[in-house]
Amino acid sequence: MVVAVWRCLLHCELTEFDWYPPKFAKLQFLTARERTMPDQERMAVDTAASAPLSTLTEEETNEIRAEDIVEGAEELLRQGMKADADVLIIGGGPGGYVAAIRAAQLGAEVILVEGRELGGTCLNRGCIPTKAMLESMSVLQTIKKAREFGIECGEATADFEKIMHRVHRVVKQLRTGVEYLMSKNGVRVVQGWARLVSEHAVEVEKSDGGAERITGRSIVIAAGSCPSVIPIPGGDAADILTSDSILELTELPGSLLIVGGGAVGVEFGQFFASFGTKVTIVEMMPRLLPLGDPDISEDISKALKKAKITIEINAMVTGISDAADGKAVTYVAKASDDPEEIGEERTAIAQHVLIAVGRSPNLKHLSIEALNVKTDRGRIIVNDRCQTSIPSLYAIGDAIRGVGLAHWASAEGIVAAESAMGRAASMGDRPIPSCIYTEPEIASVGLTEEEALEKGHVVKVGKFSLRVLGKSVASGVREGFVKIIADAEYERIIGIHIIGERATDLIGEATLALQFGATIGELVETIHPHPTFCEAFVEAALTARGEAIHGA
Repeated sequence: MVVAVWRCLLHCELTEFDWYPPKFAKLQFLTARERTMPDQERMAVDTAASAPLSTLTEEETNEIRAEDIVEGAEELLRQGMKADADVLIIGGGPGGYVAAIRAAQLGAEVILVEGRELGGTCLNRGCIPTKAMLESMSVLQTIKKAREFGIECGEATADFEKIMHRVHRVVKQLRTGVEYLMSKNGVRVVQGWARLVSEHAVEVEKSDGGAERITGRSIVIAAGSCPSVIPIPGGDAADILTSDSILELTELPGSLLIVGGGAVGVEFGQFFASFGTKVTIVEMMPRLLPLGDPDISEDISKALKKAKITIEINAMVTGISDAADGKAVTYVAKASDDPEEIGEERTAIAQHVLIAVGRSPNLKHLSIEALNVKTDRGRIIVNDRCQTSIPSLYAIGDAIRGVGLAHWASAEGIVAAESAMGRAASMGDRPIPSCIYTEPEIASVGLTEEEALEKGHVVKVGKFSLRVLGKSVASGVREGFVKIIADAEYERIIGIHIIGERATDLIGEATLALQFGATIGELVETIHPHPTFCEAFVEAALTARGEAIHGA
């Protein structure tokens, strides 16, 4: 009986036991808010246990000792109604604060612990500030093209200090919005750094110097990540810039060398180059954006070179040292990706160096190893419900294996909150869109052609140039395309990749198509408004069939 109680409280199923006592589960799964309700109102609240879903594999389940299960049940019964929160969340980024709101909507008493600002990296040091910066770049580029549209406005100049002032104003406005949402939903926010001391409790080193022990029936780890450091001489020097610290610059650098040609590298590279900074991007792979569509990589490389950015591919950085004019970066450049090629050692000098080679999870301070939470290569392993190997602990966002995107973390936050509250929620096999805010913009969802072939698909590919569209001609757009990848047999769409004007807005329709398993035929039969950029979806779909109306 104790084992069954333990399992019902934790919303997980161990394969040895098949019995769910509904009445007992119902009584024990009352939230703090429900405990104060009249009986009739409480009965109306949907607190049904979630659908059975194994947290562990059968082999891992068999390793659990019976006495451990009993101890876990007794611990829950001891804490029972006395927990400070139904759901305790570590981290207030796009995963954590969304989880907090969703749990509160379901009637939970929620406490959120955040060591820095609400909104996390995305709002304060990532997605939002960089997009505000890039919008300033876009405005400058538009003004420079004004004469083409019959507008005379003189020469445009940029004030970097004012640009960054606007960036910080945008961030503050949105952060204030998140703070309001916490208050509106009754979420208690504790400023400080949390350390797990048990599967139901954390010790918080508070920002005011104090300490507080907080307990929760369930805990959601949404600790986020920090910029990765490359293990080379000089790579961790204090004056090396990261995607966080570069936002603290108060003056436009004369020159900037960026290590890493992924999304972060190309966005920052194009931004600074547009305002006159001499930019070099060094990428160890054979092309920029190496994980994306090769045609898109080729097009964005052309755009960056047009902006006078120096690009070094197949180049491995070996060291960074001080130089009279800033930093000296040593790297070995190859003519190809042939592993047998020795390469040529080169040195580049730049005022600043930005390391943009990915991010690492913020887990060191959490002490998850003390609880034996299962991890893989430094990230927490979870099931489809975002549940860890310890049933009362959930993990989302950059703390777990995944794509490292804010919108994905938010989706996981909702699933974790609903799972913690006994709902039958799961991430499932959802398509994940990704966006890069360069000029032209880039957006992708699903498989690339290369990935589809590697997975054994026979594919149909349709690629349509945006420059042919009436909206493009009217808008002065001369570049970009939409590419559709479909399974050849059933014409089911398995990937869509876009580079061009409004690509990051267009990707929503593409994601919907993949989410509902749309086919080329269904896309063709969907009437799109004219003149718009979204007409390119229909044209690309027709091209995949060899039936293009406006294609060359």
